[in-house]
Amino acid sequence: MEWLADDEPEVIALPIDRDGSVEVDGLGRERFVGVVAAAEPEELLALLTLLRDHLAEVIFTVDPDRPWHWEQEAPMVVLERGWLGQDFVFEVPGLVPAVRYAQHALRRERDRWEGSGVLVVASAAGIDAVRADLS
Repeated sequence: MEWLADDEPEVIALPIDRDGSVEVDGLGRERFVGVVAAAEPEELLALLTLLRDHLAEVIFTVDPDRPWHWEQEAPMVVLERGWLGQDFVFEVPGLVPAVRYAQHALRRERDRWEGSGVLVVASAAGIDAVRADLS
């Protein structure tokens, strides 16, 4: 777990392995605003199933290393399956801007956002881009 500063929301980064899996040990019972950059619907649904207990709200975005290339956008994949309601699903076009958006939302509107920190799920290259931006 990684703290940015005393007044900044916690940001945790989980790199997506080549097989589409992530390691979720250490998340405990915390709930987060997730920033998820999956490459395809099957991967997206598998990640959300794995992380379901930890995600209060989700911001979908595009990973700079693995762009989404399906006709249906990620939020619609989730909304059509009824996993989250539309009040809890957002889209920001770009991984680093999506993380900034989540941080801003948690800093400014804590009473309206459900998570206690930001959980970023992306490729290793995407995680590196986020870390470089945050440092």
